[in-house]
Amino acid sequence: MKLERLRLRNFRSHAETVFADLGRVNLIRGVNGSGKSSIADAIEWALTSKCRLTDEGGKGADVLASTGAAEFSVQAVLAGEQARVLNRARTGRDGTITI
Repeated sequence: MKLERLRLRNFRSHAETVFADLGRVNLIRGVNGSGKSSIADAIEWALTSKCRLTDEGGKGADVLASTGAAEFSVQAVLAGEQARVLNRARTGRDGTITI
C-alpha cells in the first residue's frame, strides 16, 4: 500500500493542507507545534478510525477538529494493488462519521 495523496481539512492545526505526489519516502519538518505529528495522526485515523488521541475504539475523535471547527475530514488516496480513496469525516461533533 502506498499513500499517494493526503488532504486534511480542519484537522488539528491544519485548516486546509494537501500533500500531493507523495513518494516512497517523504520528510516533514517544522517547528514545535506546527502540526507534524498531526499528519501521522491523520493517516492513522484515515486507515484505522483511531489514533494516539482517541481510545482503542476511536471514541474521543472530537479532539481532532481544529479549534472552533464543527467538522473535519481526512482524504487519503492509496495507490498500488489496494488503490482506493478513503474519505473520513466527522461533522457536528455528534459522533457522526462518514466513510
